[in-house]
Amino acid sequence: MLIQTIQHIPFWVFILFAALVYLGISRTRQRAVPVRRLLTMPLAIAAYSLYGVYSAFGGGAQAVTGLDSVLAMGLLAWLIAAGAALLVMYQLGPRRDVTYLPQAQQFLVPGSWLPLARLMGIFVIKFGIAFALATQAALHSSAPFALSTGMLSGALSGTLVGAAWRIWRVMLVHEARLGSLSPADLYAGK
Repeated sequence: MLIQTIQHIPFWVFILFAALVYLGISRTRQRAVPVRRLLTMPLAIAAYSLYGVYSAFGGGAQAVTGLDSVLAMGLLAWLIAAGAALLVMYQLGPRRDVTYLPQAQQFLVPGSWLPLARLMGIFVIKFGIAFALATQAALHSSAPFALSTGMLSGALSGTLVGAAWRIWRVMLVHEARLGSLSPADLYAGK
């Protein structure tokens, strides 16, 4: 049974898994992150996560009639969980262990295993959802499954974007100290 299941997994899933593991492990070492690249990956993964909820519960070309409320519940759960995670990350404030290098327009970020854990969490949830939906068609119309899927995916996506936002705020604090931003701009998220 396990071998049959593995044989039916598309090859690109293994490549994606390997790429995410590599990306996560690369985050365990101190690195310089350009300002323009900081939010790119987290926002792309969050968008893909939201699209995953959309496509799993009736969105897209394979839309099934009668699933509009389930789709809406899944999307709403994703948005609420992502928003709550972003709010929690905002409350944590700017990262104190990150250094902003204004001349290079880069952040010096210490290594951590947490990005790998977040990436693997998103991958496992996305894979688990796809597997469950492929093996149990009734889940496409399950409100509890849509809610839990949306909440898990949204919370992990929100923490991924929120972690990058906390780093971004290091630059904002630096610029505010130099006088290029007012404290009101800093709290407004500019």
